[in-house]
Amino acid sequence: FDVVNEVINDSAAYTDGLRRSEWYRILGEEYIGLAFEYADEAFNDEYAASTADRPVKLFINDYNTEQSGKRGRYLALVGRLLDADVPIDGIGHQFHVSLATPIADLEAALDDASEYGLLQAVTEFDVTTGHPGVGGEVHRSGLLLPRRLRRVPLSRRRDVLHHRLGPDGWSL
Repeated sequence: FDVVNEVINDSAAYTDGLRRSEWYRILGEEYIGLAFEYADEAFNDEYAASTADRPVKLFINDYNTEQSGKRGRYLALVGRLLDADVPIDGIGHQFHVSLATPIADLEAALDDASEYGLLQAVTEFDVTTGHPGVGGEVHRSGLLLPRRLRRVPLSRRRDVLHHRLGPDGWSL
C-alpha cells in the first residue's frame, strides 16, 4: 500500500530533503511517520483478519530515484523512519526515464535501496525517446531493460502502472 507518495523535494533546497506540502507546514516531518502508524493500525491491526500477520505491506514511493541527489534525500528519509521504528515495509521507485538514461542509474537506485532490507517496487516505469519516430531504437533499448531488471527477485516484483504514453513515450 502506497502510504506516502512524492514527499522528496526535487532540489536540495531544504536540509531535510522534503517538499513543503500542507501536511508538512502543519505537522512537520512527523506527518510521514504518523501516516505509516495510522495505516499500520488500520490495515494490519483493526481491520486485518485475526489469523493474518501484517497482511498489508506499507510503502513510501517517489520519482526520480535513479538520480543520485534525490535518491540520497529519499534514502536518508527512509533511514530516519527506520531509526524511529516507523512501520515501513517497502520502498517504491517511479522511473520516468529517457533512452539516454544509463541503465546503471536504475540499478544504482535498486542497489542503494536494497541496503535497508525492505521490499522494493518499481511502481511506475516509462521511457521517452525525446522525439517521435524512433520506434526501432526504442524497441532495441527496451529489450535490454528487462534483462537488467531481472536482478530484482521475482517475489519482489509488482505490477507496473502504465501512463505517460505519447508519441515519444514507451511505457513498460
